[in-house]
Amino acid sequence: MSDQIELLELDYHRNGVTGAGFWAARINWTLEGGEARPFRVVHFPDGEVHTAVLAEDVDTIEFGHNSWRPEAAHDFIVKAVAVYWQARDKYEEKTDILGWYKLSIADKAQLVVEQMGAVNA
Repeated sequence: MSDQIELLELDYHRNGVTGAGFWAARINWTLEGGEARPFRVVHFPDGEVHTAVLAEDVDTIEFGHNSWRPEAAHDFIVKAVAVYWQARDKYEEKTDILGWYKLSIADKAQLVVEQMGAVNA
């Protein structure tokens, strides 16, 4: 059985007015043979694997104690971001140009999940 990732929240941020933009996500990640665990993901969409993954259920951010290989989460988030834009366009076709921005982050994530389905990492 491979890892399974479930998207809970996904949103775009930037560091101040001139800062680098990035995506932030909350996911449940079921690592092979284990139970689903909550993680936070930060992804800089610059074409590289600039993705950080931190477990929410670990009491430290110390390297080596809360360190996770980012590749599976990176691939998942890249796909989720692409689907995010598609879901936004489809939703706005049904409502209006501002309809997407009136949704909660969790509702947006649910629309993305519905469009992308379950993704095996």
